[in-house]
Amino acid sequence: MKVIFLRDVSTHVKKGQVKNVSDGYARNFLLPQKLAIPFTKQEEQKVARIKEQRNKENEARLQGDREIIGKLSGQALYFEVKASEDGTLYGGLSRKEIVEKIEKLFKITIEEGVVQLEKPLKKIGQHNVKLLFSSDLSAEIIIELKKTTK
Repeated sequence: MKVIFLRDVSTHVKKGQVKNVSDGYARNFLLPQKLAIPFTKQEEQKVARIKEQRNKENEARLQGDREIIGKLSGQALYFEVKASEDGTLYGGLSRKEIVEKIEKLFKITIEEGVVQLEKPLKKIGQHNVKLLFSSDLSAEIIIELKKTTK
């Protein structure tokens, strides 16, 4: 049976997609749960509108990401942190702190997942950090960690 998905069902099936599924799966699960509807010519027009809307949203998001990259690329952020004599931070600088600093300085809202850190920064000095907005949109910023004089 050919169905149109009304919601994202898994990582493989997105809202608005048309797929062939087994009759039993459609009748017993997808249709009663209102996850999908049977495919008809009328519904095909609805799918076209959904796809067009999604494309517009994606284009707007990409344009916004490009503007953010233009503002942030190559910028340096300075943090004064508590550290031991050998330059190791007592805590660690996390993604959340980097995002908060970006939001405060540049008045830009970004998600924590954009900041590519395997683990929090733990050493005094200069660190290059990648901001990954999508597979082909990224920027690199410089994080400068300085020991507080207090």
